[in-house]
Amino acid sequence: MVLVVKQTAEKPSGLWCYRRYWPLDLKSHFSTTRFIRSLGRRDTKGFMSRYERCGDEYTLQVSQARRKLAGNFDTLDAPLPPSN
Repeated sequence: MVLVVKQTAEKPSGLWCYRRYWPLDLKSHFSTTRFIRSLGRRDTKGFMSRYERCGDEYTLQVSQARRKLAGNFDTLDAPLPPSN
């Protein structure tokens, strides 16, 4: 059976990683050109849950960068005022 999972690549060591490029309009907000996370070996328990978690993390970082670019923050996202 062949496992096909988008945004992944198998390294020569047999480990898989999740890779996605940052959107072009947000490249200046990130220090790297891609979002890369290790998924471990594909036959290990929890592979798909790690894949889904990486997708969620990517989506969260992109949405935070878009809000920062637009200047849209709610009070929970704003930095805390300095304590006296």
